[in-house]
Amino acid sequence: MIFTKRSSFSFSLAILLLLISSSILSIPSVSAIGAYTSIADPPTIDGSIGVIEWKNAETIDIDLGEDDGFNYVVKVYIMNDLDNLYMAFEINDPAPDQDRLTIYFDDDDDGVNDDGVLFEQMSSTYLDLNPDGNPDALLHGEMASTFGGSKNFFELSKPIWGGDVEDFEISFPLLELKYVMLYRTDPLSFNSGWEEIDIKPPWNITFQNVRAPDQVKVDQTVFISIDIKCE
Repeated sequence: MIFTKRSSFSFSLAILLLLISSSILSIPSVSAIGAYTSIADPPTIDGSIGVIEWKNAETIDIDLGEDDGFNYVVKVYIMNDLDNLYMAFEINDPAPDQDRLTIYFDDDDDGVNDDGVLFEQMSSTYLDLNPDGNPDALLHGEMASTFGGSKNFFELSKPIWGGDVEDFEISFPLLELKYVMLYRTDPLSFNSGWEEIDIKPPWNITFQNVRAPDQVKVDQTVFISIDIKCE
């Protein structure tokens, strides 16, 4: 039995207690990045990465490599609300505006594409891709791009679950997703490798004051109480 306090949610939790003389509850850290943003205040997908509209996003810098003395680096912005995943990409490029960005998603951690998107700058074309990398019969998501100086900018909005079997599916509390970014700037191609996204729920849960017996016997029924704080 688990007792919860200071919570506006009702939880139904099951605990398998290992039969050891003492135990410590630990919550694993997540290496993926991601942040929650208000469903009422999504970013405008126009290719311009505004400071205010992406203020809640977490970011990561990915070094794509060097060619002819120029270092190609991308800053990735990631956040979500209950309906959509939002991503933005700021890419160093000495000759921007005629490039292509493809992103593949893996929602079950098997290293195989489950969904994808593509944006072609030259024709301003957005494609929703199926797991085979071909255009999906049903278009989900929105993508746009701009450029300036030695940078390309891309913004993406993609449903967390669009109801299409050829789209990735994320349902709470299954909160992790992987993506790989393919960037083509003729005659070069770059592959970011698989990166992790942490799909964030609109609440923060912390476990406090775990209370359990110091010792238990085999086949003994044990009661544990935990304070769960939700913000």
